[in-house]
Amino acid sequence: MITLTEASLVEFYPLHIGEPENGQLVVGRADTGEFIALPAEGVALVRWFQDGLPAGEVKRRFAAQFGQAPELDEFVAGLADCGFVRRVDGWSHVPPPSVAARPRGWQLFGGIPADRLAWLFSFPMRLLYWSVWVAVPVLLLIRPGLIPLAADAWVHPRVMVNALILMVATWALIFLHEMAHLLAVRARGCSGYLAVSHRLHYLVAQVEMSSVRTLPRSLRYGPYLAGMTWDMAVLLVCLLLQVFGVETAVPGLVAYVVAPSLVFQFGFFMRTDIYYLFVNWLDLGNLMADTQRWLVNLLMRLLGRRPPHDLSAVPVRELRIVRWYAGFYLLGVLIVVGQFIMLGLPLAVRFAAQAGASLARGPATVEFWDGLLFFALAGANFGAVAWASWRERRRRQAVA
Repeated sequence: MITLTEASLVEFYPLHIGEPENGQLVVGRADTGEFIALPAEGVALVRWFQDGLPAGEVKRRFAAQFGQAPELDEFVAGLADCGFVRRVDGWSHVPPPSVAARPRGWQLFGGIPADRLAWLFSFPMRLLYWSVWVAVPVLLLIRPGLIPLAADAWVHPRVMVNALILMVATWALIFLHEMAHLLAVRARGCSGYLAVSHRLHYLVAQVEMSSVRTLPRSLRYGPYLAGMTWDMAVLLVCLLLQVFGVETAVPGLVAYVVAPSLVFQFGFFMRTDIYYLFVNWLDLGNLMADTQRWLVNLLMRLLGRRPPHDLSAVPVRELRIVRWYAGFYLLGVLIVVGQFIMLGLPLAVRFAAQAGASLARGPATVEFWDGLLFFALAGANFGAVAWASWRERRRRQAVA
């Protein structure tokens, strides 16, 4: 806990303070990628400390301007938890950043100067990106026979070997998708982290790129769309190879893996690339979290109980969008979860039963190792989803 005296001085690391958006300003460190949203009152406190004013003078100015005394100890301790405080009273020993402020993954490309990657957003490259986005749907309309099918993914006669090939191809392409995000983020002069997360019961890799919010809204679209643009380019190459009659199963396999990934990104009832594009376009705050809280409040009212979440700080315009988005969000979640329960779970149970029967045949048989590989892959996947969910819950608790 930080205890300030009237003469206490608080020194921050270099902080970015953005323009007002929905009544709040984004404040954070571009070097660590940690950003939070503060109201104007909080930003005023930060600026007064940055001007070298002691805590006593900061309190007096705040009271004169906003009509009440600030809880400075709690405020500064919260910023220290975010990793924003360099020194208090000349001492660099402040409480270490909490779980919420620790790096969320692996920072890549951070050492590359942004100007070396600026060509990624030059006019010729932007023209190329638009061409790729137009060429794929045009080519599929002209040649519908190129639409990826499940048969394209069947490249080996053994089921589990085929599953292993698909898993390796899928994660390789996911990694490249995220690398495209990271390069685009760095090209804009920001930092990003690669981490493992989940979307409902799906295990995903994602790039934490909160630092993009330091950019003008018009410059955020490139980093948000970089992964999908890469996927579209990969899909276009695979389709063209098939058009020109390349005699190998690889283009079909890769196209089959990439196509569902692109469709998945349009499910913006989850935190997909299109979700962030949508939120940026409408100039919203934390739409997903506000929607979840609004739905919980609605449920509590229907049950005759007191709503647990105070949404008074959410702008009226965003609340109107939340009410519209809530229906789409709830329907999307129900469809995905229902699909898993009705289709995915029975199939998984059937595979598990077959794999269990294969294990009973003993290690001298190929079937035994097929079954063992199935359980290893399934255990690794669901174990990673549980781990990612636990980490995110822990982070939310630390923030709260």
